[in-house]
Amino acid sequence: MKKFTFSMLSALCMGACASLYADNYTDFQNYKPGESLAWFYDLRTKSLVKSNSKAVEAKLLSIIDSKEISDAAFDRACEILKLIATDDSIEVLSKYIGDDFRTSWVCSVLVTIDDDDVDEILIKKLPSLNTKTAKEVISTLASRGDDDSIEVIAKYTNSEDKSLAEFSVYALGRFLDDDAVEVLADIAKKGDFRQQASYEALSAIANNAMLAGKKSLAKEALEAVPEDFAQSISTRAMLAKNKVKYLDSLIIQGKNVGEAGRLIYKNRKFEDSEAIIEAFPNLSREGQLAVISTFMESGDTRFYPTVAPLLDSKDFDLKLEAVYSARFICTDEANFKKIYPMMSDGHRILKQQARRVFEENPSFAVVKVLKEKEAQGDLLALEILVNRGDIDARAKMWKLFLEGGYEDSKVYQAFENSIVTGELRELAKNLKSDNKKLQQAIARVIIRKIAKTRDKLYMGGAAYEVLNGIVNENDPMWKFIQSKLKTKIAKRKNVWQSEFRLRAVEDDKMKVAEGAEPDLDRGFVDLFDGKTLKGWKTSTGSAYYSVVDGCIQGVLDRKMKQNSFLITERNDYKDFIFTCDFKWEELGNSGIIFKGYFNENGKVVGPQAEMCDNRVRRWSGGIYHEGKEWKYSLSRQDQEDARNAVDLDSWNRMTIKVEGDRMQTWINGVPVADLVWKDVKPGFIGLQVHMGKQGKILWKNIKIKELK
Repeated sequence: MKKFTFSMLSALCMGACASLYADNYTDFQNYKPGESLAWFYDLRTKSLVKSNSKAVEAKLLSIIDSKEISDAAFDRACEILKLIATDDSIEVLSKYIGDDFRTSWVCSVLVTIDDDDVDEILIKKLPSLNTKTAKEVISTLASRGDDDSIEVIAKYTNSEDKSLAEFSVYALGRFLDDDAVEVLADIAKKGDFRQQASYEALSAIANNAMLAGKKSLAKEALEAVPEDFAQSISTRAMLAKNKVKYLDSLIIQGKNVGEAGRLIYKNRKFEDSEAIIEAFPNLSREGQLAVISTFMESGDTRFYPTVAPLLDSKDFDLKLEAVYSARFICTDEANFKKIYPMMSDGHRILKQQARRVFEENPSFAVVKVLKEKEAQGDLLALEILVNRGDIDARAKMWKLFLEGGYEDSKVYQAFENSIVTGELRELAKNLKSDNKKLQQAIARVIIRKIAKTRDKLYMGGAAYEVLNGIVNENDPMWKFIQSKLKTKIAKRKNVWQSEFRLRAVEDDKMKVAEGAEPDLDRGFVDLFDGKTLKGWKTSTGSAYYSVVDGCIQGVLDRKMKQNSFLITERNDYKDFIFTCDFKWEELGNSGIIFKGYFNENGKVVGPQAEMCDNRVRRWSGGIYHEGKEWKYSLSRQDQEDARNAVDLDSWNRMTIKVEGDRMQTWINGVPVADLVWKDVKPGFIGLQVHMGKQGKILWKNIKIKELK
């Protein structure tokens, strides 16, 4: 094959790379673990552009070939190369095959290159390698799948190193080839320490062959594998004339019962199940459990008479499974009557499953049993009928509760269990009663039903919807319910992005931002010189701020107890246009404080343009009153353009304009916020690193234009 040598390609590309990304390559060459990876992310992004990939590959290879670099730098370079590598990478990288650390990284690149030279080099290197690196190379040869590698790997199945021999056996299982099958079958017959590995490898070939439509190869692979070998069962089932009957035969024999049951899944049919139904009473405990699940999955009620005798079993698991399956396939009144008392059984799990039978089984026989029990005064039957939607039962339950039953703990509990939140307003109408005990009982029901959510915002809004217009905020019942819920009862905010309602501004209190981003070319002063933090100072928190690659980098300290800010030494910015570029190296909440100041407790407060790392919320560019509340969120339905403006994986431009009481923001030129916020005094500019679990943020091109 005729091709450019590496040195020729390097010479052609060196000039192109010399000016481009120069700092990135220098940082790569000098990289040590724990240092900034900005060079890596930048080069990886650029390398994925087709016109850049050749130049990036050549420059990385040139440095690898001629410079001493750290293992960490080598690892990262291979991460880039495995996405763009051509045959030009083979010569340079193959020199490192045999290195305990670098072999695996080299192989991760070589496996992607479609060139026969790779296989030749790997095979040539193999005899000189230790066990660790030999395994890496053998795995790579197997992944590449060249049939010529089978003979090479087969030799290593006889290695005196048992670990390497067994590994090589497994590696052969990745070839869909009858030569690999022949080698593995011979190993299986020898019955030595490699036998288990050979069975697994042959089973893997068989399974993959079936998926590839090579049925004859699958059959050939399984000839040397015992019929009851667990990993072969799935493929044998696919090869069988009747999958379910084959798997049932295993269950009847007591072989790989659990696996056979799982493989049947929803394929069970009553007409093909004569043998298993007949054998069921004599199956092992494990077999019966496996088979019941397949009966249940079928949904065929004709299976339940086979299961029903286990309702009397002394084995708890079998009894529980028989009850559980009754939810789906039982229609027999006699069996329902046998299950009914189990709802009062002392065992919690059995009680739960028995109750679910009566709440969920759609059979008329269930309703008949419940109505018979309810007619006998059974409160539990009445409760379940209400939950099943029986209108007459609901009317009876309400009457029972309101006419004195609220003082009976059992009636009270049954009523609370059966009422749904949508009925609470109807119940609340009875708070106007003069009966104080009834009022208290109703209030407790309302409190307990609403409080189950444990969502303070929901509780306050839900209670408002229940009580508004029935009792007012000065009524003792309103105050009592509010005190127990421990949240203010108030009308729910009108917020389209409802999952973030707690922090959002109401839709009708914000206007959608419009207008072009200001001209950013003239009249601006740099706030950052690209080299030092001159003009800036740290304030609260313990995040680490430094200059990296011409950017200000903020890194979270996971131990910090408050948000950190790097702020300008000037604190008198009034009317201005501010702009900067920002990017996340590690996602974490952040923002730009503007017109910031310190409160009486020494904490940073004031307007903040959000840098939101939440891919669902997406409020970047929204305005937050640091330490207090949102002033302009992006929670309206018609703010989708603003929510989509930020790119969490790349650089973004933030622009903030403050003129008088009006504050506006843009992200990448898209208008985001437009807010009138009166009487905010002049203040400083600050770069935030929010406390949390992670966060590493870059800022650059930081500048400001003051407006007169």
